[in-house]
This record gives sequence, structure tokens and C-alpha cells, in this order.
Amino acid sequence: MEHYVLGSLLFTLLLGLLLFRKMFQSRKLFSDRFGMIVATTYSGVFNFSIGMYLYLLLPDYAEFISCVVVIIGGGSGVIIGSIVKFHSVIAGFFHGTVGALMGMMLGVVVYNPSLCRLPAVNEVMLNQSIIVLSSFISFLTVSTLGLLYYSFKV
Repeated sequence: MEHYVLGSLLFTLLLGLLLFRKMFQSRKLFSDRFGMIVATTYSGVFNFSIGMYLYLLLPDYAEFISCVVVIIGGGSGVIIGSIVKFHSVIAGFFHGTVGALMGMMLGVVVYNPSLCRLPAVNEVMLNQSIIVLSSFISFLTVSTLGLLYYSFKV
């Protein structure tokens, strides 16, 4: 299970890096409005998946992971938003931080469903729900970043 989550994390990071490279190459073609939409969408979805994967990999270090997730989410949001204009930096920071924290919260609920008064699960059900949710988040990330990549070509 850890290998699957780690592979999904590395795949998401690679996909995010490739999309950032494509975004940086075609930054002169953006309008301010399009750059704002890309910054909010990209940083929100990307950091959502990163936050969830980091918590699922290291659930015993929740306090440390929450600090790291906020720093990664805010930092990557600022980097993504800085490609266009200053208001995109603010939006990227906000959406990156919120997306990373929401992803971490989803990871906490998946790992311990009794926090939301859901029935407790055993080890087999926990592994199964982690793999299913990781697959869904990977699909969501790939489809969103794929649509953003397609929007650069149009």
C-alpha cells in the first residue's frame, strides 16, 4: 500500500512539473484572466493530492506533516501564480494552502473514519479504501491537469 501511495505521489509531482514547464514556456500568451484561472485550478488540485499523499505516507507525524503541507502548498501556489501577475500570486497561495490542508484532512478521515462518526474499519478495509481513494485522486489530478495542458494548445 505504501508503494502505491508513494508511486502516486511521484507521478503527481512529475505531472505537475511537466505542466509547470509547459505553463512557463507559454506564459507570454496568457491573459490575466486565464492566468488567474490556471493558478487557482492548478495549485488547488495539485496541492490537494500532495497533501493527501503526504499524510497517507506518514500518518504518525501529523503535526509535522501539517506544517510541511502548508509550506509546500503556499510555496507552490506562489510559484505557479508568479508566472502571470501579482493577483495570481495571491490566488495561487490561497488555493494552494487550502487545497493542501483539505487533502490532508481527507487523508486523516480515510485513515481514521471514526473522527467523522463513520464506522471503524479493520486493516484490510483501510488498505482497500486508501488504494481506491488514491486511485480516484490520481484520476482527478490527471484529468484536471490534462485539461489545463490542453487549454495551452488551444
